[in-house]
This record gives sequence, C-alpha cells and structure tokens, in this order.
Amino acid sequence: MNKDKLLDKREAMTLLCTKACTYWSMVKFSCNIPLVLTSSAMCIIHSISEDANSMKIPNIIVNAISVFIMSLNNSVKASEIFECFKRLSEQFMILSQEIEGMDQSIEKEKNI
Repeated sequence: MNKDKLLDKREAMTLLCTKACTYWSMVKFSCNIPLVLTSSAMCIIHSISEDANSMKIPNIIVNAISVFIMSLNNSVKASEIFECFKRLSEQFMILSQEIEGMDQSIEKEKNI
C-alpha cells in the first residue's frame, strides 16, 4: 500500500517537474528570440551605414536593448531553472524504477 502511494506521489512530482521544465524552456526561448533579432538589426545597421555618425543613435539604441534583454535573462536565470527541473524529473523517474525493482525483488523472495 505504501509503495502505491509513493509511486503516485513520484508520478505527480515527475509531471509537475516536466510541466515546469516545459514552461522554463519556453521562457528561455522567449528571451533568446529578441537577442537574435537585435543581433540581426545590428548587422543590418552596420551594413547599410555609409557614414558612421549617422548610425550612431540607432546603434546605441539597439545595443541598449540587447544589454537590457541579456541582463533580464541573467536575472531570471531561465536556463538554470530549466536544467534544475529537468534533473529533478529524471531523478524522480530513477526513484520510481528503484522502488519497482525493490518491490519485484521482495516478491521473488516471498515466492522462494
């Protein structure tokens, strides 16, 4: 009976960790898209500029946006949180396998 409760709790925790992992993966992805766009904008700004002084203000603005996004990304630490939940989910799966393995060995001992 306790084994079933433990396995149910493990399954619930695995599902929660998987959902959290998915959420933080999306947050990480959402933070990276604007960085790709600002990097592309920087490339375009530098390639179309004939006079460096005329592109000074757009360059500063795009750099400021990039730095702001990177600092937000570093503050949130979505990558680290994603990895943490991924690791927890894997650990709960391993725990489940160990519990089921112990249960099978106990049943074999009873049958002998």
